[in-house]
Amino acid sequence: MASSKGASAAHEKHRKRGSRLWLLPLLFLLMIPCLYLGVRHFKPDWIFLAEEQIAGITRHANLTEIPKNKLSIEKISLTDICNQPDTYTADSSLLLVNDTHMLSEDYTPDLTDYEDTDVEMNPSLEEPYRNLAAEIKDRFDTPLYIRSSYRSAAQQKAESEAEPALAAAVGASEHETGLALDVYVPRFAGSGFIKSGAGQYVNRYCWQYGFIIRYPCGKESVTGIPYEPWHLRYVGNPHAEIIYKASLTLEEYLESLVPGACYEYGGYLITRQAPENGTLSIPEGLQDIHISPDNEGHYVICGIMAD
Repeated sequence: MASSKGASAAHEKHRKRGSRLWLLPLLFLLMIPCLYLGVRHFKPDWIFLAEEQIAGITRHANLTEIPKNKLSIEKISLTDICNQPDTYTADSSLLLVNDTHMLSEDYTPDLTDYEDTDVEMNPSLEEPYRNLAAEIKDRFDTPLYIRSSYRSAAQQKAESEAEPALAAAVGASEHETGLALDVYVPRFAGSGFIKSGAGQYVNRYCWQYGFIIRYPCGKESVTGIPYEPWHLRYVGNPHAEIIYKASLTLEEYLESLVPGACYEYGGYLITRQAPENGTLSIPEGLQDIHISPDNEGHYVICGIMAD
C-alpha cells in the first residue's frame, strides 16, 4: 500500500514537472512579440534596416540586353547633342564622384536657386525634391529640410579641414556637383534621421523621385563610406529604380552596364558607351533622351522606346 502511494506521488510529481517544462517554450513564444515591440519602440532604425535587408532578397531589377542587329543606330556628335536641347537632355546625373573618380579642376556645375532661396542645387533635381518634400509633409505633417546641398571647392575644403574623418577631399565630394542633398526633419538629423517615419520613408521610396541613398547600409566596402541615411543623390529614373531594386550602389550599377551594349528596362533603353571621334551611337526612335557622362570616360544614354 505504501509502495503504491509512493509510486502515485512520484508520478504526480513527474506530471507537474512536465507541465512546468511546457511553460518554458510558451513563455519564450510570448516574449518574442514583446521583445519585437520593445526593439521597434527603442530601436526603430534596427527594425527598419533588418526589414530592408530581408526585402532586398526578393527585390530585383532585371535588364534585358537588346541584340544590336535589332536596332537602327545614328551617329550624333557631342557638339550637336549640346546644341539640340529640345531633343537631348545633357546633364551630369550619372557622374561618378569618389576618391578614385575626382572632379576635374575645370569642372563647372549647372546650378539653380531652389525656390528663390539661397539653397543651390542642380536644376534636374529641383522638381523631384519639391515633390518628395511635399509627400513627406503630406504623410508625416513635417517639413523635409536641406542641411547641405551644393558646396564650392572652397566650402568643401573648409568642410574637409573641419571634419577630416567625415568630409571628402576637394574634388571627391558629390556636393560639388549640386546633385547631392543632406536632408533631415525636425528632431531627427544625421544618423538619427532613419529613426523617424519620414526618414524611413525617404530611404525606402526616394527612388520613386529619382534619388538614391548614395551610401547604403552594408556597402562600405564598395563606396568607402559608412551608411549615410541622410545623403541623397539624384540619378534620375529608371536608374534610381534599378539601383534600389537590385540593391546596388552607383559604382556597381555603372559597372554592370557593359560599354557598347544596349539594355531594355521598363520601356526604357539604356546604353553606356565611349565616344568615338567625338560622336555617340544613339539608337533611333527614342524619346525623352537623357545623356550623362559617368566620369569614367563613358556616357550613359537613356530614352523611352517607341511602342
